[in-house]
Amino acid sequence: MHSCLQNRSDGDAISSFSLRGGQGVAKSTQTAGEWYRRAAEAGEPITFSHYRYLFEHGLYRPASTKEGEALQLYKKAAEDFAVRRYDISFPDLKRASELGFSWATLDVGTHYEFGDGVQKNAHTALEVSAGTKN
Repeated sequence: MHSCLQNRSDGDAISSFSLRGGQGVAKSTQTAGEWYRRAAEAGEPITFSHYRYLFEHGLYRPASTKEGEALQLYKKAAEDFAVRRYDISFPDLKRASELGFSWATLDVGTHYEFGDGVQKNAHTALEVSAGTKN
């Protein structure tokens, strides 16, 4: 194993950059996507944009049908949210959250925080974002 990967945690962003660019390891956007996903789930925000980019450009295939469905729902919800179609984006985010997609869970909380497509409720926003309510 390459030295840049030996002492890294599952969610290490540096490792995924090395894999995507082929710096010292065989270039693999698939493996990079897996590491970006792990890093994003561990709370590394910049890696989420890389993970999403690889998926949206066909450079990363989700490891499971569940992950693929969640990514598709999240992408659709983001597009609807961008044009203020909150009544459509919210159910898609909620379903992606139910599939275990943590970034969608945070966005569901944001919908409650600002009242986008749902009744504004700061308490529910905190519960959802903290993972105590879906």
